[in-house]
Amino acid sequence: MSEKDLSATIGTEVSTPGRAARTALDTIFGRNGDMALNVKAPPYNAKGDGVAVDRAAIQSAINDANASYAATGQRQSVFIPSGVYLLDSINYVKDDATTFGATSLKLLDGVELSGTGTLKVKNNAYGAGAFYRAISSRNGGASNAGVSGITIDGNKANQVGSSQCSNIMIEALANITVDNVKSVNANGNGIMVRGTRTTAATNLRITRNTVTNCTCVGIQCSQFDGLVIADNYVANTADNCIDIYGENGTILSNARNWSITGNTVRNGLVGIFPETSRDGIVSANTVSGCTIGVSINRINGQPIGVVISGNVIVACPTGVSVSGDTGGIQVRGNFIRDFTATGVQLGGGSGNISYVTVEGNDFQPNGATTYLINVAGSLAAFLRARNNSTTATNRAYDLMNTATTNVMNILEPPHCQTQVNRDQNLAVTGISVASGGTFTIPIPANTSGILTVKGTMGGGWQSAYVAAVASGSAAVAVAQSATTFTTPGNSIRNVAGSTTSLNVTVLAAASGSFGSFAWSYRYL
Repeated sequence: MSEKDLSATIGTEVSTPGRAARTALDTIFGRNGDMALNVKAPPYNAKGDGVAVDRAAIQSAINDANASYAATGQRQSVFIPSGVYLLDSINYVKDDATTFGATSLKLLDGVELSGTGTLKVKNNAYGAGAFYRAISSRNGGASNAGVSGITIDGNKANQVGSSQCSNIMIEALANITVDNVKSVNANGNGIMVRGTRTTAATNLRITRNTVTNCTCVGIQCSQFDGLVIADNYVANTADNCIDIYGENGTILSNARNWSITGNTVRNGLVGIFPETSRDGIVSANTVSGCTIGVSINRINGQPIGVVISGNVIVACPTGVSVSGDTGGIQVRGNFIRDFTATGVQLGGGSGNISYVTVEGNDFQPNGATTYLINVAGSLAAFLRARNNSTTATNRAYDLMNTATTNVMNILEPPHCQTQVNRDQNLAVTGISVASGGTFTIPIPANTSGILTVKGTMGGGWQSAYVAAVASGSAAVAVAQSATTFTTPGNSIRNVAGSTTSLNVTVLAAASGSFGSFAWSYRYL
């Protein structure tokens, strides 16, 4: 019976099973039920014995599959049966016929490379300083293509040292999948898929892969509109484990509409790094043993609408880090434990930090003097920290704010789960403070709590100042200056701890009386 007759008999719904349950049909059908070209069959005759170099045979099958795709418009499969297929390297020829670096296999439009075999880069496949990729694509970008099921071994122990010799590096236009691949020992990135600074790739899916032992990034994607990175295992990377990037030199990032969910990452520089990206979510991931669990920053392109939620971040010195002016970042509902530096770091150095909400997270630090939430930098604006919790009892280290200038922040230290929150309703109204005058608010000694000072503006109460008070301190732990209302005469010019007691002083604006105000202190 011919392959055509067999296809008609069995039908077109046959799909490739998972790695653990391949069947004989894999030699006939590809992953999506399409007819597959078996690289061991004539005319390709790849050996797969770990001795012969099979690069040319596999590339010939890819070329034929691409020709069939061009003729039919149907995605084609190239099947790699079990075995070890050695790859040598050749010059990478760009679309304009110039040479740039080296490659082994060039994935073409409409082709899926799939199977159960291992592609292994042969010893000393390239020289020092090489820019190499075991699986590449046209530099103009591939469409409707993918890699599934196979193992790719970069064999970095038997190559010259490098960080730019990747196992998979696909220049993408649209509809690229990398699924159920095992990428190991990369002398650079394990899996990389990217668009260009001017053309964002669309519909990228990187799922169910195992990436280990890379000298650079485990999974990296850049310049895209529509990306799913889900259910991968990434470990032991010299750089970041999962890294996405959208810098194109403008304020609008061209990495957008993405999700990073359900991944397990461990032992890397940053576990998950959505750098200069927008409109995305980092959710339900487990991150451990990285320097920073999840990090968001800004180069030119502004992070906008990013949610970090429901992640378990364990044994990373810093759990979550956000830096730069943003268009709205939410850090909520994460379980952050065994950290030694900071649970959530907002800003740092001489930069700004803005529009970040930290809410509903649980902090379990490793160390009595570890800060749960740390705010730093030049300007901190529109930050919110509320409804977070901890079992730690060293309240002096719950919240630190060393930002030079603060604007409209509401920062509450996490509530201690072992203590009962009590509200002390000490609301004082009708107090008038003359221009330049002061009023002192007494704070009970040796207590931890949240101080809120409010003033009247336009007939309604407006919150003007919220500060954290640390137990056992000789002064308020966090002081904020120049927090003002918009109406002249209704301002809190300075709120700061006394150097000799826990009293807090309100200084009226020089331009007029403060008018009526109230204050309250909530014990923690």
